[in-house]
Amino acid sequence: MIQIHINKACAHLCSPPELLTAGMAKAVNPYGDGHASERIVQAILWHFGRAAEKPADFSQFHARFYIRVPESEKEAMERQLGKITWLPARAGYLAGVTSPIAAGRAIGASPRPASTWPIFE
Repeated sequence: MIQIHINKACAHLCSPPELLTAGMAKAVNPYGDGHASERIVQAILWHFGRAAEKPADFSQFHARFYIRVPESEKEAMERQLGKITWLPARAGYLAGVTSPIAAGRAIGASPRPASTWPIFE
């Protein structure tokens, strides 16, 4: 079994260089892009009024979050987060899809979602 995986990996590495390069160009580095500390510094400066512009939102994985809220808190959550794509209500709760940044704001504010969980695409 291991030999099959090794043979496939070797065959892939022996394929034409342009195929390898094309595949690597689309690869996502699981450790980030190397600029996290710069973004953190800019976010801290902006938070404390030392930078004029808010840094751009960043999401390496292009994740979305489901947030689950009681139906009675739908309007308050929309005021807090802006546009949310809502799914049909179940058992008195609504589930909505939002960005990681918005989900983070929701977790730290009031009203809070009953639950949140990421969707990695």
